[in-house]
Amino acid sequence: MEQDRMLYQITNVSKITGELVLKALWAMTQHMYEKHQYNQNNQSFTGETNYNKFMATNTDKEFKNLNVTEAHLDKLKNYLESYGIGFTTRKTKGQEGQDLIFEVKNKAIVERSMEKALQDMTRNPKKVADQIAKKPGDRSISEKIAYFKNHFKYKGISSPSKGKDKTKGV
Repeated sequence: MEQDRMLYQITNVSKITGELVLKALWAMTQHMYEKHQYNQNNQSFTGETNYNKFMATNTDKEFKNLNVTEAHLDKLKNYLESYGIGFTTRKTKGQEGQDLIFEVKNKAIVERSMEKALQDMTRNPKKVADQIAKKPGDRSISEKIAYFKNHFKYKGISSPSKGKDKTKGV
């Protein structure tokens, strides 16, 4: 009788302890998930960012369609990165140019940097072209292939003639 009562009390205490541990684990897991969702939705970016990651945030976005060359876009990207603004670009199908997408809170800074980039390009086009010009190491694989196809011709394999210009030692 006494043993049954002791056994009942021990199992009851362990059952309550187990329930509390499971409830604590559930609460921690739920809190971590909510924190992760909040951080993911309210993430702030600096510099150029992946399109999908940038669009997944909750902030309001501003779209500007830019009909500029790649060199001009690179200059604008440099200015935006120097200001620490998060942005992304996307080539639109069926339209010329690219879309520049940034957060609405940075609209004034983006417009100012666009004006500054345009002023630099009109005042010193040679200097800007030298800064932006792609060097061979900066080119993508497809650009490198196109460059070598246009500038170099395949002449075949030439093997050195054996023994024609060589003299035997004495």
